[in-house]
Amino acid sequence: MYTTAHFPAGISRVCIQTAMRCVLTGGVARLGLTIDPRVVGRAPAVPRALSLGPFTLADARRYGLDRWNLRGASWRRLGPRTYSLARLDKTPQLKLEAASRRLPRGAAFSGFTAAWLHGLDVEPCDPIEVTVPSPARISTRAGILVHRRAMDRDEVVRTRGLPATSMVRTIRDLCMRLSLTEAVAIADMALQAGPGWCGGRAHRRRAIVAPGSRARGTCGRVADGDSIAHGAGARGPAAA
Repeated sequence: MYTTAHFPAGISRVCIQTAMRCVLTGGVARLGLTIDPRVVGRAPAVPRALSLGPFTLADARRYGLDRWNLRGASWRRLGPRTYSLARLDKTPQLKLEAASRRLPRGAAFSGFTAAWLHGLDVEPCDPIEVTVPSPARISTRAGILVHRRAMDRDEVVRTRGLPATSMVRTIRDLCMRLSLTEAVAIADMALQAGPGWCGGRAHRRRAIVAPGSRARGTCGRVADGDSIAHGAGARGPAAA
């Protein structure tokens, strides 16, 4: 049997009595004990800087937290060494912000991910797409599809707070790999977005009508400033 001699002098009588009667967890329910508020520890404090969005393990360590701290119910793992508060909604924006913390300098979201960032109604995270400059060396990133292509400085912009290929570069890349029907749909959707099409008609046509694009002719017509629906309507009366 434990006596008070087994406990440091600073431990209160309440704590000693509780410990002596609850050697086994099952004893709590069996004896009908209640938890004294002086014995229960406080909830862990959450640094404000880590409560606003995703953060890395290195960020957490700067605030005195380590990997084992982040295994509690208050936190959610978003990817390798990347976390957020569990109460934050797991939106595409949150996933992309988390992914951005794992990217090398000069990388930008591209493909359907960039299209979503520009406001188009597409799926941005299946998978998350990223383009890095051709000379850059980057290891495989879990959950991220990495493209290695040259990018001009004016082809990378910031939208929704994240780096992404410009609208014209995004549509060009998509038109080069999509079927004709899909390319027409995405280009027309981008045209309806309006503000993303910067630089004027000639700039849009040069950017989109690229060698190797299977849908370059139709995308070029969209780049000239007419949606597919408008173009079809204009051809109807002429045919009649």
